[in-house]
Amino acid sequence: MAQTVTRSRGPVSGTAVSKGRKRKPFLLDFYSTALGKKYVMAITGIIGIGFVIGHMVGNLKAYIGTVTENGQEVTFTASSCVTSWCRSCRMACSSGSCASC
Repeated sequence: MAQTVTRSRGPVSGTAVSKGRKRKPFLLDFYSTALGKKYVMAITGIIGIGFVIGHMVGNLKAYIGTVTENGQEVTFTASSCVTSWCRSCRMACSSGSCASC
């Protein structure tokens, strides 16, 4: 007489059953793919190029020499930039916000 198998018997105890793994958050799961890494590279590249262009514009303003500030033309040179930076540092140190001064 032939024996028919209707169902395979599972493990006796529950320890041998593998539980479903918890999924990672979407951004981490997406970053683990090649396309996700390409998107991150593109976004950081755009940010880097924006940073460089912003600083180039600032340097060109210093080389041009005049900048309009509050509707008035102000001469903006490298020496005035250093002077204003020193003045702001002096004000920050005299107010007590700088711990090293």
